[in-house]
Amino acid sequence: MPPTPSLPITVAFFSANPPALVELDLEGERLAIESELRDVGLGDVVELRNHSAATPNDLQRVLLMRRPTIVQFSGHGCPARGGILMYGGDPLFPTA
Repeated sequence: MPPTPSLPITVAFFSANPPALVELDLEGERLAIESELRDVGLGDVVELRNHSAATPNDLQRVLLMRRPTIVQFSGHGCPARGGILMYGGDPLFPTA
């Protein structure tokens, strides 16, 4: 049986909307997730921490210092290159 996570469960919500690509409604997606958590009675158990316009440094810092229970990536992606974060205003494919 897997260990029970300590409460609250923290979700690091990373998102990026590079200006050269079609704009996504990432704020709407985050709000929908928060609404769903409240609707199912998990609003006090799951803490969603937003990290918009995320850079590789943001990702590293949050993972090492905050140690979230769950990591959610939202934004553009490419099957051959992975997810897109921001780097100096330009898209970066950190999982490539």
